[in-house]
Amino acid sequence: MSEIQSLARGLKILDVLNSRVDEEITVGEVAKILDVNKSSASRLLKTLAAYDYVKKNSDSRSYSLGNKMQVSIDLARDNLRERARPFIYQLMQLSGECSHTAIYANRQALIIDDVEPESSLKVSGRVGRSEELHSTAVGKCLLAFMGIDCPNDLSAKTDKQ
Repeated sequence: MSEIQSLARGLKILDVLNSRVDEEITVGEVAKILDVNKSSASRLLKTLAAYDYVKKNSDSRSYSLGNKMQVSIDLARDNLRERARPFIYQLMQLSGECSHTAIYANRQALIIDDVEPESSLKVSGRVGRSEELHSTAVGKCLLAFMGIDCPNDLSAKTDKQ
């Protein structure tokens, strides 16, 4: 079986980050793990970041799991989507509108599930899509219930808006 080397390397990066869920990794560490030069490691990480599988952290030197990987880990961890489904379905029936389940991820509302009514007007949440917190109802709900636990980086951002 022949494999695509760059794809195999990208998957290896995801495996490493997945095994250290709450940790970050630097370009240098990736280069050592994959036995490649730093420029190759950097290009692999930038490609994964462009597709939201990893994210570049604020220090600009390290990377961690991106939204797409984090959501799958979170969903596997506690089955939030399954537990919330009956409630968003009931909300959709009562309101006649599309209902979403979202989580706070990277200062945005990340849609992890949605249900749509039978009506002709539909607004799809497209699972996996990230929205600015201030621009959607589900994002505003997340903001409303953050309370004093609101992350410092988010409160600084909203003060400027």
